[in-house]
Amino acid sequence: MPAAYKGLVQTTQKSNTVAGTAILIRRADMGFDPSQLIASTQINCEGLGGGTFDVNLVVPGCESVKSHQTALTTLDSVIVLPEVIFEALQITFAGAAGLQTVIVNSRKVY
Repeated sequence: MPAAYKGLVQTTQKSNTVAGTAILIRRADMGFDPSQLIASTQINCEGLGGGTFDVNLVVPGCESVKSHQTALTTLDSVIVLPEVIFEALQITFAGAAGLQTVIVNSRKVY
């Protein structure tokens, strides 16, 4: 792996969904504990077929998910800054059916 990518952690989840379906990506799926992270996290989705996606955060100690960004397309990247504490991501699809791909990138700080 090139030095420029040192510490990069990438998670790719493929989900065959119908519109309105939400998927939950937990720390075991991500390969790191985002509540302990000191780097930004980037979320992208592909294969939406003209649909959109919302990114919600599961915050430690909270009973409900918190809306982060909504009505995003494949052209959008969502950045969660290190100051935002979360333990899981909830991705909800609208107007998209079939196979969607969610890509989560983060960098471990050494």
